[in-house]
Amino acid sequence: MSARPYVARLLLPDGSPAPEADLKEAFLCDSQFDPYDPETCRPGKNGELRLVYPRSPFILCAPLNVSTVGRKTFYATAGASGYRSASALHQSLLNREIAQSHLARVSQTAKWAAKRIGANEGLTKGLNESRAFLDAARATAAPEQVARLADQSLVLSVGLGEQLTETIARARISRVGMREAFLFGLAPGSDWDLTAQTCNAVAVRCDWFGDGIEAEAALAECVARRLVCQIEDDPWPAAAKQADTVASVAHTAQSALAASMRRFRGRSRYWQIAKGLYRFAGRYRISIDNVIVIVAGLGAIAHETDSHAVRIVSLPLTGASASPGPMGEDGLTRGPLSTASALVDANAPFECLEVEVDSRHDLHTIEEMLERFAEFGKPIQVRALASVGAREFSLLLKIAYSKAYVMGCLWDRPETRAMAAARHQLHPD
Repeated sequence: MSARPYVARLLLPDGSPAPEADLKEAFLCDSQFDPYDPETCRPGKNGELRLVYPRSPFILCAPLNVSTVGRKTFYATAGASGYRSASALHQSLLNREIAQSHLARVSQTAKWAAKRIGANEGLTKGLNESRAFLDAARATAAPEQVARLADQSLVLSVGLGEQLTETIARARISRVGMREAFLFGLAPGSDWDLTAQTCNAVAVRCDWFGDGIEAEAALAECVARRLVCQIEDDPWPAAAKQADTVASVAHTAQSALAASMRRFRGRSRYWQIAKGLYRFAGRYRISIDNVIVIVAGLGAIAHETDSHAVRIVSLPLTGASASPGPMGEDGLTRGPLSTASALVDANAPFECLEVEVDSRHDLHTIEEMLERFAEFGKPIQVRALASVGAREFSLLLKIAYSKAYVMGCLWDRPETRAMAAARHQLHPD
């Protein structure tokens, strides 16, 4: 690794330096979004990022505030494999690099869509306008001007990417028609307030249940409403307090899963066997080999307890590296895509991948990443976290519903009216 850092800058749309919190979230990764050593990307002063070439092509991931869009996470890349030297970004404004990369990906999708569902003159015009802003940004040396022009380009390309993604989803839905087995799920909270029949699935946490009578009443309500009940638990924080080695933590988690499944056996077919494991592994620096061992153990326990259980492994859409933790291992330095690949290659015993989506990513990026997860051949469940608003969820639901490999879309909010409106938009007639 080269010892001399190169400097790139990240600015807000008004030309002022990006806040330190944004700079700390930036990192370099490979084409599989596996993060490189944190030393390859360090925050500096006045919006500066100090980059060291990791001796392999890299992608730069960074949050950026965009006018009318808000704070989103973007990826700057030169082609499919990434930048081939940190000097490619030397004294460069990342705003311009990010806008250029995003526009290139949206333009590529637009070409694909034009061949299959027809050209869209408005879309083509918008892409040209976005490109014109970038051309103007390249022609000026003033950082404030570059930041403003790059922001205008991004505003257009993000909006056009959203429009394009929704158009493609609608075209697919019109061909597929109704999907009777698709799961529309909510996470109603511990009060179980499901007064409106707007979903056919519900995600519930084991710790919501109190005594036996309370649990029976809650499950009886699910049965009465014909809801598919998906039970999940996140035992890792509690397990970490009780043990200080990976083996003991895994044993504690397996015991907790077995106890929950015995308690609710026959009441739920869908079980989250590794909810929160990815983030826990990152925080405590648990290696990918041990993650595989943990998932294999949980999957085996689940099958032994209930042979009809559908075992679900949850991963975030994207991730980042973590600081060394108390377990003292080499650590999980893989992104969610690579983690899923390792689990599938190792034949870890689970049936479904859940992909967690939050409000950090624009719709076009979400579409791209879901296609990458689909390559592993597992059915996918999309999980919209609580930060996802009603409008974002409605668009996300269209994407999920339009893909044959997605079995359902759950939302971590008790928004029954918003769910009803989103479902209606799938088939408005």
